[in-house]
Amino acid sequence: MVWRIVSAIAVLVLILVVPVGVEAQNLLVNPNFDTDASGWSGLGSWDPLDVDGSPSSGSATWLNDWPGSGGSMYFSQCIELVAPIEAFDLRAYIYIPGGQAGTGYASLAAWFYSDSACDDFIWSYGPPPASVLGVWQLAEDTDWAPNNAASVQIGLFNQESGTGDFRVYHDAVYFGPNSTMVFGDGFESSDTSQWSSTTSGQ
Repeated sequence: MVWRIVSAIAVLVLILVVPVGVEAQNLLVNPNFDTDASGWSGLGSWDPLDVDGSPSSGSATWLNDWPGSGGSMYFSQCIELVAPIEAFDLRAYIYIPGGQAGTGYASLAAWFYSDSACDDFIWSYGPPPASVLGVWQLAEDTDWAPNNAASVQIGLFNQESGTGDFRVYHDAVYFGPNSTMVFGDGFESSDTSQWSSTTSGQ
């Protein structure tokens, strides 16, 4: 005779609440630089070079002519996060022309702040820099925003590493919520707000 002994086990089930049916929305103003560089601040300007080769659009560009090596310049935009954001996507296409006097790389980053005006810094994220010459490269990052972020500043970088002039281009910039990541809360900062518990036993 085979005896089966089943003991009562209390099981804690964590149920994740994930919003569904949420379409990704680009929160940036003028992310494609169609006719100008309005909405962005810094040393960049508009250029007719476009990632898709469109004659009716363009990109953001600037020449880094820092007199020494290691000079960094950026073009940025501050976004107030009216609604909380958890997972996010950040990406842009980057072009670095060949045959330049200077050398360097280009990238972008998201700086998060606890106030609505991009003043009280919390944390930053960004993809690896682009350095290949003569082709449009996609730089992208998906990550979790700090749970107390009230604003975010998106910066487009031109980082010179030599001593000559160095130009880069950015286009099709995107920052917005990611609705496809599995976990809506990674327990950062002791936050369990997206989880609920159910106890069952048999």
